[in-house]
Amino acid sequence: MHNLRLMKLLYMADRQCLGREARTITGDKVYAMRRGPILSTVHNLIRGKHYQTPLWQHYIKTDKHDVVIHVNPDTGELCRFEKKIIENIYQETIEKDVVQITHTFPEWKKYENFLKDPSMKDSYRITTEDMLQGLGKPELITKVEEKIADMKSYNKLFRT
Repeated sequence: MHNLRLMKLLYMADRQCLGREARTITGDKVYAMRRGPILSTVHNLIRGKHYQTPLWQHYIKTDKHDVVIHVNPDTGELCRFEKKIIENIYQETIEKDVVQITHTFPEWKKYENFLKDPSMKDSYRITTEDMLQGLGKPELITKVEEKIADMKSYNKLFRT
């Protein structure tokens, strides 16, 4: 699969999960770039610029443009709901231009004019709030903030 396609599909799956469950699958940070939104860690793993690159490359080989599963990474960490979202996104977009699809998302369009201007930055952070606004689900913002606060409290309590 082309690495750009993988990044877009994972973003779309994260976005859909966020809109349904007030959480993402990857937990990754999102940036708007000229070719659409990308997941920061996935982008860096594909480029070989992340500290977990050796682990990634054990399972997924990346060349200039494509990613290929080398060793089955298993999906044991994913619940059935997450697997279903990923499968559905893949099936729904199998014959479609996923870059074009992501360019219709309001959270990316917010930065479109800046990204077209060569004198401006080449990436902008898309927040969870931006994504929920783009999905038309601003009521989930408080729920996400509560989940984040709970997770921080848990991590502080158990030092994880």
